[in-house]
Amino acid sequence: MPDANINLIGQGNLTSLDLSQLLVNTLEGNVVLKGKLNWAKDITWVGDLNLKQININKLNDEYDGELNGLIKQAVTFALNNPSKSTKPLWTFDFPLIDLYGSFLKRPLTIKGKASGNANNGFIVNNLKLNNANNSILINGKVADENDLI
Repeated sequence: MPDANINLIGQGNLTSLDLSQLLVNTLEGNVVLKGKLNWAKDITWVGDLNLKQININKLNDEYDGELNGLIKQAVTFALNNPSKSTKPLWTFDFPLIDLYGSFLKRPLTIKGKASGNANNGFIVNNLKLNNANNSILINGKVADENDLI
């Protein structure tokens, strides 16, 4: 676990938290999380994760790089499962994944969308990873029956 300084600014009550800022200074950069957490009915989170100048080399000295960008997110975990199945109900939506920086001294971008739920698994939409002249485009789903293209 890397060293970090953490600063939290938020306001809440018995059923929710409005997170104005969770600032984590670490790896020679910072991570800022903002959003709203609610647990009145289900556990829900809607927020933004911002990365600025995260030095990947501080995690592993074999990998030189820096990461910046934004991931928008919405996550729900059902507290009361109406179907009474043993499988917990959850959903997530990352409508914007926009990361950039460098990896192994070459330009890096990761852009796309991802979503999923307990019934259908993970769905990836046009998730494109570019590192210098190398690129990967991922579309499809990861579930009981996979369909990645």
